[in-house]
Amino acid sequence: MNINLLFEQSGTFKHVLREMGNDAKDIDISNAYNETDILIDIFVILDRYISGDTDVVKSEIFTSDLIIAFFPCTYFSQYNDLMLSGKWYNYRFMTDNEKSMYMFNRKAMQILYTYRLNALIEICRDKKIPLIIENPVSTYMTKFIKNNNINYVKHVRNKYGDNMYKPTYYLLFNGVYIENLDLIETPITRVVEKIKDKNGNANRSLISKDYVRNFCKHIKIIKG
Repeated sequence: MNINLLFEQSGTFKHVLREMGNDAKDIDISNAYNETDILIDIFVILDRYISGDTDVVKSEIFTSDLIIAFFPCTYFSQYNDLMLSGKWYNYRFMTDNEKSMYMFNRKAMQILYTYRLNALIEICRDKKIPLIIENPVSTYMTKFIKNNNINYVKHVRNKYGDNMYKPTYYLLFNGVYIENLDLIETPITRVVEKIKDKNGNANRSLISKDYVRNFCKHIKIIKG
């Protein structure tokens, strides 16, 4: 199976899927882990689609049998909700005007990233590409799933082979479903990995191969 992995960087899913006999590629704008196979700004593609340029669907991003997207969660997170609530600790160091502008910009970015997420979903629906979108559990993502009637599964990762407690959503589209994962409870020992690249600190929660193998072997696609 030809599988494109968007925004992964770490290469863990890619290597496990290759071990399983798939042609898996990592696609992203950054190569901080030296694992990115195709360097491209995915958001430029999605923004062009949003602006009406439907020719972008011919991009190599969308020539695959399955897309798994680890969509950036910065503006969908619980932390972002805290900022938008006006209760963020750092606001005490800002003037009222600075606080208002900061909250306005955060909300604007949340809207932009939601448009981009919807564009990815829409393109894959139009092209009938099976799609999995990963994002941490948050109030915003819970509402997004409910409001759009999206099929999903939710995992607390350390119960299924990872070393980090991280409640995670997987949004499922176009015939994808995830069977029940094998229970492999592990100690919570994993921390956020910090590495340096030209764009500054790339902070990623690295994921264990045991969890990824457990997840990938339970991916099923119903064609029709």
